[in-house]
Amino acid sequence: MSEELEKLSVLELRKLAKEMGVKLGAGINKQGIIEKLAEARGDNREEEPQQPMHRPIRSAAIITDDEAEDDDIPILTPNAPMNRPLAPRPASPAATGGASSLSGISAKAPAFTMEGSRAWNNPRPYQNSQPGYQRTQNTWSSARPAAAPQRAWNAAPQKQAAPASYTPRFGPEQAAPEPQPPAAPVNDYRPAHYGAPQQDYQAADAQSYQAYPQQQPAARPAHYQAAPAPGPTLSELLTAGDVGDGEGVLEMHPDGYGILRSTVTGKKDIYIANAQIRRFALRTGDYVVGKTRPQRESDRYVAMLYITDVNGHAAEEVKARPAFDSFTAIYPKKRINLSGRSQDEALRLIDLLSPMGFGQRALITCKTHALAAEMLKKLAAAVSRNYPKALVKVLLVNESPEDVTETRDALKADVIATTFDQSPEDQQRAFDLLTERVQRLVEDGRDVVLLLDSLTQMARICNQLIPSSARTLQNGLAAGAMLRPKRLFGSARNTREAGSLTVIAFAVNETALDGAALEEIKGTPNMEILLTGEGGLGFDPLSVRTKKSELLMTEQEKHVSDSIREMLSASSPDEALAQLRSMLEKTENNDDLVQKFDSWMGM
Repeated sequence: MSEELEKLSVLELRKLAKEMGVKLGAGINKQGIIEKLAEARGDNREEEPQQPMHRPIRSAAIITDDEAEDDDIPILTPNAPMNRPLAPRPASPAATGGASSLSGISAKAPAFTMEGSRAWNNPRPYQNSQPGYQRTQNTWSSARPAAAPQRAWNAAPQKQAAPASYTPRFGPEQAAPEPQPPAAPVNDYRPAHYGAPQQDYQAADAQSYQAYPQQQPAARPAHYQAAPAPGPTLSELLTAGDVGDGEGVLEMHPDGYGILRSTVTGKKDIYIANAQIRRFALRTGDYVVGKTRPQRESDRYVAMLYITDVNGHAAEEVKARPAFDSFTAIYPKKRINLSGRSQDEALRLIDLLSPMGFGQRALITCKTHALAAEMLKKLAAAVSRNYPKALVKVLLVNESPEDVTETRDALKADVIATTFDQSPEDQQRAFDLLTERVQRLVEDGRDVVLLLDSLTQMARICNQLIPSSARTLQNGLAAGAMLRPKRLFGSARNTREAGSLTVIAFAVNETALDGAALEEIKGTPNMEILLTGEGGLGFDPLSVRTKKSELLMTEQEKHVSDSIREMLSASSPDEALAQLRSMLEKTENNDDLVQKFDSWMGM
């Protein structure tokens, strides 16, 4: 037999085992399957009789009260065939005229007992070989008891009367059994005979009923501390005079709340809740003024109680303002007269050859930082003096504290500075906050002039914050290092619907990294000046160029500007520059020079 099984494949062996009813494990091999099949066929050992496991075996023995021998007692099992005929079934009480159900049975009537025991009780007969959880609803629905009627809570318990057709099991001489309480209602998913009997509810008498005593609260422990009382209301704070004044530039956080900052890392920061920001549609860079409540011990910031105005307007009026990016950018049309009544030759020559307008994007390139600092002070002072309504702001990047103090003392402008001892993260946050602030001012219709020293230093700070794994363009400059400098420099524009933003950025070309940064913004400015520090003027007159300069000049001024450029390019630079400086010295301002220029050139 084993040789025949060896010739079969594993698939065929498994199929044969399934037909024979042999159970195989998941990881059994071919030899194990052969041994299982051999044991099932009886090749190695004799087949032992097995009883079916899917049906329970129940047997009962009929016993009598007489001294019968055990051999005469038949053993009945549900699965075994009967070898002898059973006794005739007694007639029902109805057929015998209402007689007792045990009248036709012998006095020595047999009783049923479980196999191997003698007990005078009749266990529940074997009703169905199928398990209860596999039966259908109709199989035992008739055995489900009806729902018991509802009874009042104070009603006296009622005894259940025995049915009229009740007959004692062991004859009429037996006493009537004690009435059992009704069976508890059983869920639909299980037969009625599985339910345990439930004792009836013994209701108390209505007169003896007493209300449940009210439980007293437990005593508080010794270490218990009461919750703090709610803070004072707004009217109470105003009456007591405990509110303070708070103002600052709003800096939004990703979580939704905001902080009013007077400086980049100031100690007088004020917290603004998310609800106030959503109510008035506040943005980063808004200058918010309001009332603050007293700072508590657990508070990190002083909280804003209510807002009075935003950017100089009522808080309710700034909800419908347009965004900065929605404005139409146009070339400058309003001229900035740098010289005025000043006798500074450099400023007069810039106005004469290449004038500047509100909304200009100017780039001034120099080789040393000293030239940039000197020219910055001249330009900032000229704009503040000639245009007091314009907002002049100066951004100093990575400067020394001494230079910052000197610049603030020399200029009547808003100086925002980051020193070299600050972290790159703090300096970059100052760049972002200033960019948003000047955009909010343009949305308000103001003319803003921003002087930046310097654009290359700003690129260096941003380059330090780029991860080392980022792509490098050239000379160590990362690909994303110029995003913030470009955003600030590109915000300069003249808008058709609102105000204007003028950015005059200085770029110090000292290292290879500075040169790479200048290459990234090449072609973006609409005005360029090259500072050389030679010839007494400090810059090359031929390097001053402005796009669309005819929009800022009259025809006569345009004629004089072109004539001076031809004169400087035709002769040697030293001779032409000496002649031009003599013209500037002989006139008080540029208007006087324009009127006398043609007569001087005809001589």
